[in-house]
Amino acid sequence: MQFDQLKRREFITLLGGAVVWPLAAHARQPERMRRVGVLMNTAADDPEGQARVTAFLDGMAQLGWIDGRNMRIDTRWAADDADLYRRYAPELVALDVKNEMVSIEAARKIYGVAVDPTTFAVDERETRRLRSQPQSSWDVIINEDTLTVGLAPHKAG
Repeated sequence: MQFDQLKRREFITLLGGAVVWPLAAHARQPERMRRVGVLMNTAADDPEGQARVTAFLDGMAQLGWIDGRNMRIDTRWAADDADLYRRYAPELVALDVKNEMVSIEAARKIYGVAVDPTTFAVDERETRRLRSQPQSSWDVIINEDTLTVGLAPHKAG
């Protein structure tokens, strides 16, 4: 009789655990990690650039965004090199596409960046073509949910 009761108790314990586990697992899921791309016009070892990044991180922390906890900073240092700007800006957009923060269509339309949907690599030739198209003016687009800022062609009207 004790053996049957033990099996019944184990079964009830397991059943109860099976019901509670999904609820507990759901409750413990961490907040989605946000990614922020930062493109600096200084070198990585430049004290002024470091001070700017520190000030940015401090400001974000005051708003509740902590690097490594609920956001990740992807920093690129262009050091006043136009070629590096042209390479790094599309790279940051491609990272947003890869992390599902920006769609491939939005990368093309808003940022002028062509991203391969399989490898998430920047198609440099198509990106140059997209960015060479004349634009009369640009609007700043801010997406507070994904913490992204970008430029988009101004729509007249």
